[in-house]
Amino acid sequence: MVLAFRARIGEKGSGDPDMPSRDTPPPAHPVPPDPHLLRKLELELALLATPHDPVARAAYLEALLTFASVRTGLTHAVLPAFGHPVALRCGTSDIIALLRACRDRVYDFSMRATPRRILVLGAHVGYGALMLARRFPDASIVCVEPNAAALPPLHGRYHLILQAEMAPGMASNANAWAHILAPRIA
Repeated sequence: MVLAFRARIGEKGSGDPDMPSRDTPPPAHPVPPDPHLLRKLELELALLATPHDPVARAAYLEALLTFASVRTGLTHAVLPAFGHPVALRCGTSDIIALLRACRDRVYDFSMRATPRRILVLGAHVGYGALMLARRFPDASIVCVEPNAAALPPLHGRYHLILQAEMAPGMASNANAWAHILAPRIA
């Protein structure tokens, strides 16, 4: 335990030859901070401080769009509507699905009764389904997504965030549309 701590702070005697000593000068050209990342973090803090402020939310979503458009890889989004950070794959259409759910509010439609079952066709990575699950916590939700690339985040989001069950065969079958639509067509 002591060696691991020494290795982290760079003390001599850590036993790690790759670890620089305190005498090592800083790099000649330090990497400048990423302005998009700094803006995203700044707006996340503002949004957490004022979660119901529509101006802060709009500014954060705009910054998130810019952030996700100029890079690839996994990041997270912090939006009060979700109740916790959610994963966002930069460089994919995830940002569009997130904006449709949070900025455009396509899932804020009125309903005559509280649903017991919800079928989400074209669930993508599950942002809309997550919004519906938070809005209708007692409803059973089945997601259908034919795009195989969107299935791992969708499956992970449901098992880790909602603790809900995926319909057997739906999350792993790229032909899920046929399983849902065949009974209606026949």
